[in-house]
Amino acid sequence: MQDAAVVIGLVLLAVLVGALLPVFYHAVQTLKSVKQFADTTAPRLEHALRELSETAARMNRIGVTLEGEGERLKPLFDSAASLGQTLQNLRRSLQIAGTVLGAVGPALLAGLGAFTARRGRSGDGDAGQESEGDAADEEADAGGGAPVPSMRASEESLDGH
Repeated sequence: MQDAAVVIGLVLLAVLVGALLPVFYHAVQTLKSVKQFADTTAPRLEHALRELSETAARMNRIGVTLEGEGERLKPLFDSAASLGQTLQNLRRSLQIAGTVLGAVGPALLAGLGAFTARRGRSGDGDAGQESEGDAADEEADAGGGAPVPSMRASEESLDGH
């Protein structure tokens, strides 16, 4: 029985070697093609790496030059930034002033108009002239324009009162 087991083992070993021989052959062929590819590609890779190194060196020189120019132009950029900030502050101030003037301006004009109208009426005690002045003021107010000086105001200026 031992002889049969040895024979079976040898047969299995032969089958295994027979199955592995094509695998080893393909592995050797693959390694040969890889070596051939590496041999043909190596000079091209070396050339590409050399050019890449030269390009990197040029980029470094350009970078150094730009850094120097940037340092030289830094005051200009700082001035431009400062000017921009000043203009922004001016814009904000003008917006605030416009808002305040828009809110207070009509009230001031109305008060000034009332003051001048009252002052124009307070000079003489004559009721007839006062009613003519009131009529002229009402006509001016109805027309939407500035108050027209009344007859009484022109007489007061002649009298010197």
